[in-house]
Amino acid sequence: MKKTIDQLLGGAPLTGRTLAVRVDFNVPLSDGQITDTIRVDRSLPTLERLC
Repeated sequence: MKKTIDQLLGGAPLTGRTLAVRVDFNVPLSDGQITDTIRVDRSLPTLERLC
């Protein structure tokens, strides 16, 4: 079962902490442009929660 970021952190406050996040979007490209943003779009809530 997948856990939410809050479940993984156990409610620990993030303010004043430094986090390292590795994201491998591996998105499809055509002529240097992203052709499908679904992987980026689905990651945004997690990244926003960590900011």
